[in-house]
Amino acid sequence: MQNAKTFLVECEICDRVSTVTSSREAGLYICSSCWNDFKNLAHHTPKEHNPQSGHPERS
Repeated sequence: MQNAKTFLVECEICDRVSTVTSSREAGLYICSSCWNDFKNLAHHTPKEHNPQSGHPERS
């Protein structure tokens, strides 16, 4: 049985250190706690202009 490689990653926002098993996850890393905070913040911000609303777009 081959051991899986593990990578230590540090959250770009809070500096929390975690272990991941994929080098793909070892790039820009945001921990699940910060990610949930980010999603909640994005969910409660005003929406961008909707081009299908009939209002002329700004240039």
